[in-house]
Order: sequence, then structure tokens, then C-alpha cells
Amino acid sequence: MPKAALTSYIQPAYRAFYKGAETLKEAMEAHCHAPNVRSLSEAKEAFKSLVLKFSSIEILHFGPAVENYRLERLNYWPDRKGRGIKRLRKMLKTRDRAALVDGALLKKSVAIQGLPALEYILFGRGAEALNYTSGESMDAKTEYRCMLGTAITRNIAAIAGDLIKPWEEGGAAQMLFTAPGPKNERYRTRLEVISEIYKSITAGLTFVHDLKVLQLLGETALSAKPKRAAFWRSGMAMQVIKANIAAIDDLALKSGFKSLLPNSSLDLNAHAGRIIQQINTALDRLPADPALVVHSPEHRKTFKGLLKQISHINAGYSRHFAIAADLPLGFNAADGD
Repeated sequence: MPKAALTSYIQPAYRAFYKGAETLKEAMEAHCHAPNVRSLSEAKEAFKSLVLKFSSIEILHFGPAVENYRLERLNYWPDRKGRGIKRLRKMLKTRDRAALVDGALLKKSVAIQGLPALEYILFGRGAEALNYTSGESMDAKTEYRCMLGTAITRNIAAIAGDLIKPWEEGGAAQMLFTAPGPKNERYRTRLEVISEIYKSITAGLTFVHDLKVLQLLGETALSAKPKRAAFWRSGMAMQVIKANIAAIDDLALKSGFKSLLPNSSLDLNAHAGRIIQQINTALDRLPADPALVVHSPEHRKTFKGLLKQISHINAGYSRHFAIAADLPLGFNAADGD
């Protein structure tokens, strides 16, 4: 199971993210060097593509991702007090050119190093300034915004490289994950490795339920918080929920967990598959704007229904995967045990 999870899911997911980060970096550099309508569109599409690739590694809370605050640096979210945007706006106002030097962002707040900060550059207030062509005169404000966006893409690409290298053949993370034992500083037994995969599946579903759906709804439509949605500025909020759930299901399949499930009157795989299809259908029908989702009675009802469906899948997986993997009774993914 650990080897299958590594070669079929973990390595491909990190490789795809690294490749996407490099593509985004090149697209942003190209637009700032020779801007045109097409180059800006390509940078925005590369950003959206990378956000979806990030959704596949976002659920992996172990290994290099949790070292040196890499996940937080890539995606400082939720940022309920808006610290990242406040810092970013200040930088755009003061045009701190020292921040543009390679490696300089590493010394600044994690809130301005990753995808949410770049989303603001490309889609947030004042982003229309980037919609210029090389034949036009670029003012200092626009030039700085573009250069800061490029610096952030370079930072993201550097972090992506730091993530994939340890998972490649002979890398530290790969060796720890595939060779548990008494001398392994991270995993003493194969069961400890399996529990990491289990936690990624069940805690991942809880993460989507609590933070990407529940926290947006509020008690009523009046108290809803649509701007707490991940990547709402770029219109990706519903897509990242779908991508997260698809990633979790993919990990469950490719790691081998699904093959361990016993035959019973309830075919859990097929049952979960039907629910996931229902979730996907619902998300595809919802508007991209979270404000329209949580404030419209009809859309709000559909969105709220996702909570029950996600919980239902999680309850089934939590119980049956734990039994299938022979995890200790009372094991709780939230405990980190």
C-alpha cells in the first residue's frame, strides 16, 4: 500500500504541481516582458490550472509539505483577518523593490508568498492595470504589480521544487515512507505509514466539509461569508471543492485502500462513487461566485446539501478503512496518532 500510494499518487501529484508552477512562472515572466492580451490570458489560465493541481497535494499533510511551512507558504488560507491582502496592498502602494529580488519573499510573511497573493495580483483590486500591451506606456504602479507577481511565481516554483525532490527515487521522504523500521526516524512500522494515507483521506474530507463549505454558509444567508471561500477572486471556489474530493477519492483508489474493503451487502466503493457523482453534478450547476451560491435560497440549499453528502462518505471511509487497515480501535485522524 505505501509503495502504491507513492508511485501512483504522491509522486505524480507533486510532479504535476512542479510542472504547473514552472509553466505559470514562464507565463507571468512572458507577460511582464512582452505584454499583450493573449499573454495575460495565458498567465491567468496557468494560475487556474495550478490551483487545481495544488488541490491534489493540499490533502497530503505529511513529509516535506509540513516542513518549513511549505503548505502555508503556498496557500495561507483561511486568512480570516485578511493579513495577507493587507500586507500585499501595502507592498503595492510602497513598491518595495527589495522584495523583487530572488529569495527575498522567503524572509517576508508566509501570507504573501503563494497562490492567494498571486490571485490578488491577477484578479484582485487593481488587476485591470495588467491588461496592457507592449505598445503602451507602463506606469510604475503597473510595472511593480507585474514584477511582484513574477517574484511570487518564482517563489511558488522554488517551493514546488523543494516538495518534489525528496519524494523522487533516493530522496529522504521516499526512503522514509517506503522503508519503515526501528532505525527510521519517522515511521517505525508499516502501519504508521498506512495511517498517514488514512488521515489524508478522512481528515481531507473533514477539511473540505468544515472550511470549504460550512464556514461559507453561516447560520443564515445574512450571516454567510462568501469571501471566506478559497480562490473566490479567480472564480475557482466551486472547482477547488470538486478537485479536493476527486483527489481524496483518487488517493483512496491508487493507494490500495479501496481494494481492502470487504465484500458486504453495501458496496462502499460504488455507494461512495454515486455520492461523489451527485456532489460533482451539484457543484457543476452552482454559480462560480460564492456570493450567489450562499445568498440564493435555491443554490444555498444545494450547497448546504453537500455537507451531509461529504459527511456520509467520510463516516463510511473512516469506519471501514480503519478496519481494513487494522488501525487500533478508537484511532482518530485528528489526533495524529
